Amino acid sequence: MLRYIPPPAPRFFCVGICVMNYCVELLHFGAECEPGIIISDVLRLKRKTLFMAGRYSFNSILDYLNDANYENIYDRLCLTPGHDVDASKTIMRHQLYNFQFPHDYMFENGEITNYDAIVKRFDEKIANFRNVLRNERMVIFLGYTCDVRSLRIKEMLGWMQKNMIRFHLVLFSYNDDKAQPLCNVESKNLSIIRMGERVWYWSTTQEKKEEIKRDHYRRFIQSLDEKNIVHDFPHPDEIFNG
Repeated sequence: MLRYIPPPAPRFFCVGICVMNYCVELLHFGAECEPGIIISDVLRLKRKTLFMAGRYSFNSILDYLNDANYENIYDRLCLTPGHDVDASKTIMRHQLYNFQFPHDYMFENGEITNYDAIVKRFDEKIANFRNVLRNERMVIFLGYTCDVRSLRIKEMLGWMQKNMIRFHLVLFSYNDDKAQPLCNVESKNLSIIRMGERVWYWSTTQEKKEEIKRDHYRRFIQSLDEKNIVHDFPHPDEIFNG
């Protein structure tokens, strides 16, 4: 079956960089920005979705979605400042969910100085997310994990089944024990991509970054094709010249 459709013409431009629109919606489910940001870079997708620019536990995302009070994400009563993992800067933590925001919040004398801007930014992301839930377009949720067996994947697929029309969940799995099965969930709406050792994208060389992008994107497209997901993403060879 031929599933690849030539990519559409660019719809708009952003800071001199061509930004693409596709017939498939791509949303991030990331404990970190990676690897979703890698795929977005390859596809020149610049729009920030709800679970980007932060650290969002997969299972906590499920709790958050089940609660369905999306504005809780910026509720002051649930927010606590703390130190990042290397204690080099102050980050915001969400006490109700296992969310961390290392980029958004600005502090002065222990007080948030840009809270109104944060609320506006999240309200826009929440509105876009609700629109996606009502949309008939295929939505691909993309995330990564170093412990796929701990994820409540079956429950997440159940939430998607109840709340969405067309969807697919793609997970990159790193550092897993290849002697063990990845997951006991079988679904036409699930792809788990078994990778090797995790390489930190932002802290490596440019040559290594290109290798990571090429490998992730090829595996991503392969996973969609294996599940017969109709899409208009470019073939890897068109981007990476074979």
